[in-house]
Amino acid sequence: MLKAHDVGIQIVRNRAGETGYQVLAGGGLGRTPMIGKTVREFLPRNELLAYLEAILRVYNRYGRR
Repeated sequence: MLKAHDVGIQIVRNRAGETGYQVLAGGGLGRTPMIGKTVREFLPRNELLAYLEAILRVYNRYGRR
């Protein structure tokens, strides 16, 4: 469970048995706590870094800080 302004990753396997990552983002511990949302159920390893960088770019540009 992701509760802070974070990005979380969890190692998972898809139906074909390939290993990849589930990606969660968001959340918050403010006055109204929110749990982070799954933004990608399965992400192959070779796409992980670019995907995380894209999440950070969007947050830096549009996120509430």
